[in-house]
Amino acid sequence: MTAAHAPGYPAAGPPSWRPGDQPVYRGGTGAIALLDSASGALGRLTHSRASTGTHVDGAGVMRSAAIDVPRFDWAFNGSIWVLRGLLREVQRQNKNTNFNAAPTDTTNVTKAGDAAATLTVFDDSAALTDAGLGTIGNGKAYKLDNAAGSANAFAVIGGAVGNTNAHCYSIYARNTGSGSSNARIGGSPPRGVNTISGASYVRYIAEDVTPAGTGSHLELRVVPGDVVYFILNQLEEGAYATSTILVAGAAATRAEDIVSTADLTWLQQPIDGRFDLVMTPMGAGDEGIAEILDISDGSFSDRVTLYQTSGQLQVNRKVQTGGVSQTDGGTVNQLVAGTESNVQLQVAQDDVQLAIDGQSSAAAGSVDMPSGLDRLFLFGRFDGTKANSGHIKSLTWSPYGRIAA
Repeated sequence: MTAAHAPGYPAAGPPSWRPGDQPVYRGGTGAIALLDSASGALGRLTHSRASTGTHVDGAGVMRSAAIDVPRFDWAFNGSIWVLRGLLREVQRQNKNTNFNAAPTDTTNVTKAGDAAATLTVFDDSAALTDAGLGTIGNGKAYKLDNAAGSANAFAVIGGAVGNTNAHCYSIYARNTGSGSSNARIGGSPPRGVNTISGASYVRYIAEDVTPAGTGSHLELRVVPGDVVYFILNQLEEGAYATSTILVAGAAATRAEDIVSTADLTWLQQPIDGRFDLVMTPMGAGDEGIAEILDISDGSFSDRVTLYQTSGQLQVNRKVQTGGVSQTDGGTVNQLVAGTESNVQLQVAQDDVQLAIDGQSSAAAGSVDMPSGLDRLFLFGRFDGTKANSGHIKSLTWSPYGRIAA
């Protein structure tokens, strides 16, 4: 990446800025890597999570990461597996109560409909391994066989929605028959219907679904002549789906990931430079505003923050000094859920500016910069609220760097 240079300053400069140095160059060429997912390194940041969590590795295999272990997540782009970045998610609960990864029987999964249909647990290790799911469970899946049926059969998975707020579900499924079998949130009418089609496991997802009632469950409808295999089902409250949460007979909660640092010795104050963040958001925040980058003194008095506006993917930047908002505005180019963006935040007394994928906001002009900043949070805020979900590929800080005109 070629850094932009402030007028009147040469391109060459020292490799980095250290507290106490007298700044001479303003090119921002001494970029400091705060996080670099490509190297699997957190750099100057720390990560914590009070539970296990799943992710997909570079070979396309789903893994379970231990407590506090960061998850570097990969996705298939149609030809190869590509790195999405450090997975940072809000706390979510899987409301399902079956054994969604390692079933040995049909506990908390109920068959209904055609009496000729059968619901069993089936050794499907070959198909699961082919789909990258061979190591996350016991090689078995649920099988709803309605090949000999004359009416629809249903598998109703334990764990009701409990309210009519926005919900999501996800489930890995395949079929070996034909027709229009589907996964859905049951009710009258059913919501979030996904048709299951194909002999290989695929993750079917329905997001931002309003259930028909508080007693609605995740269910599968299998038409006569069809056989459906399913595993790793999830029913969660929220507008967007998150990574699979493993359950074993009861609802389970995945804790929030915390990505932060209390060491800001690399950051000169008053701040003067540019943050470069490569990120992929999952969606709008569960709590309205969703933080992207939050630097503060642990209060709302002195802060520099980048955030998604309430319920949206529009991005704003704000500088607060002594509790007074110096600037609060955004850019016309908003983020897109599931799409990687390069977000730049320039913070300096003469100009605070934001750019997303090269499209810049209007300059903020002269700003009274805060001091005493001593903590940084990614996709979260110092007080533990306004959490965000998504992938963070990299974060760098360029002392005296500027956004290209």
